[in-house]
Parts: sequence; C-alpha cells; structure tokens
Amino acid sequence: MITPIWNPDRGILRIAGLASGSGNTLWKTLELQRGLKSASGGSPFEIVAVFADSAGSKCVTTAETLGIPSESADIRAFYADRGAELKDRGVRGEYDRLILERLAKYRPDMILLAGYVWAVTDVITESILTAGVHPADLSIMKDGRRAYAGARGIDSTLAGGESEIRASSYLATPVIDGGPILMISPAVPVDSGDNLDGRERSRRYLGPVNDQGRMVGARTVLEIALGHFGLDESGCLYYKGVPAPNGVRVESWDENR
Repeated sequence: MITPIWNPDRGILRIAGLASGSGNTLWKTLELQRGLKSASGGSPFEIVAVFADSAGSKCVTTAETLGIPSESADIRAFYADRGAELKDRGVRGEYDRLILERLAKYRPDMILLAGYVWAVTDVITESILTAGVHPADLSIMKDGRRAYAGARGIDSTLAGGESEIRASSYLATPVIDGGPILMISPAVPVDSGDNLDGRERSRRYLGPVNDQGRMVGARTVLEIALGHFGLDESGCLYYKGVPAPNGVRVESWDENR
C-alpha cells in the first residue's frame, strides 16, 4: 500500500522554513505560492513562518519585508553557552527542540530546509515532515554510497570529474543527505576546459547550481502538497503511483510546468 507523504484532503500544506543566510530557497517557494494564487486563485501550500540560525541573517530582514513571521536563535551562541562544537549532535538535538517550540504556534505541517547549516537530528525528522535541497546529484553512487552528499556538494562533484551538476531535493533524516531522493534538477554543464582551479572554479558554478536548487525546492513543495509523492511499507518512494527509487529527474522546467 502506498501512503502519500502529504494527503491533500487534510487541506493546505503549511510550510515553515529553516533558513541560513539569504533563505532564497524558501523565498522561491513563496514566489511560486503567490504566483499560483495570482494565476489560479489558490495554492495547495502556504509559507507560514521562517526560523533563522541568527537574528542578523539576511533571511530575517527579507521575511519582514515579505510579511512572513520569523523566529531566530543564534546557533553559535547556543553551542558556545554549552561549551560544545557545532558537530556535537547531542547539543544539536537541544537546538532542534528549541526550533520546534518556537515554530509550534504557527502549526506547520512541514519544514523546508533552506540553508547549509540544517543538519537536523531525529528530534525534528521524527516529529514533522522535513525536506531539504542539496547542490549535487544525490543519485550518483560510488563505492556503495552517495558520492556527492555532504557539505561541499559542488566541490566534490567537480573533483569527481562529472560533466554536469544537478541539485537534488530529498526527505530529511538524521543521516545528512541520506533520505529518499524526491527530485533532481536540470543539469548545469561543467566546462572541462575552463582553466579554473579550486575555489574560483566552485564559485563559477555556485550561482547556476543554487538557482536550480531553489527551483527544485519550490517544485518539490508543490508536488508534495498535491499528494504526488508517496511511500510504501518498506519506505520506497513513488511518484503518482509509479516507483521512483531515485526521485523524479527533470531535464527542463519549461517542459515540465
């Protein structure tokens, strides 16, 4: 039996974003929401709040401008107060409980991870539907693992000699970038003769890949809200009732409106 990740019969899917920096993945999703309302009179999802890792993050100012409620707690100060490093997963669990407490009044049905610092624990992933976006193709496997998972998706893809970079969306689990893949974006071609090295080469692809990540994040929220994604008893992913073990691969947004 296939159970939808979200059943549209429950009503509009309420989204809270966890944002670091600009939070542009969340704002692209908000743009889609407002576009749907303008074009068709309704959207199957709604952005209800954003939580930022710092009150000084750009996403907090953007949220105020866009009329979206925001919450924040300085993650570095949180860890420093406990004498812990950012990699301490026990302290991360405490921080995640704080996030859920702060967001509870907005009654979210789903959390969208919109930033690189959101390596959330099971405190969140076992409490609420959570999805994220990664700047690499998570379907590529090497040595029995996802080759380009982790904090430096673009760098590792370039180092791996790939001819293209794609962004992926996924269901979040405590394993970083380890949950079921939902969607994979169109490709950003890699120029093997660009004569660039190291960080300079990564920066060349950062903008285009992030643009694809924002698009795939917004579209993923829409597809979830429409009830198109489901899981069977063994945790295998389906899209519109068809098995999708590596998610839905999109070659062109224009051809997949």
